[in-house]
Amino acid sequence: MRTKTLHVRLDTNARPPVTVAEDSLSLGQHNFEIQWVPDTGQSGWVFADITQPDQQTPLPDPPFGPATITDSQITVEDGNKAAGDHGTFNYSICVKVGTTPYWSDPEIINRGGH
Repeated sequence: MRTKTLHVRLDTNARPPVTVAEDSLSLGQHNFEIQWVPDTGQSGWVFADITQPDQQTPLPDPPFGPATITDSQITVEDGNKAAGDHGTFNYSICVKVGTTPYWSDPEIINRGGH
């Protein structure tokens, strides 16, 4: 299985406060593990959730498996077995400082496929 890593930043003064450095992700016809991790120099917060743009619905299964969420990482398996591109997907990432949640823009778009 191949791994793609995306880097997450929190800036509570920015709008949106949570950003993902790579706003585009190319995945081919393989199984991938997608990992969201804190960007360099980021600390003081933990991962809390990953959802579709409504910030309530999980990522579609298939092609994605259930998300594994730890304080330091979110991991999702992308089982793109179809030939070619399975299109784009929108998602939101939530991180917390203590009990305060901060969300990314609900329309981060990553691209699966080629």
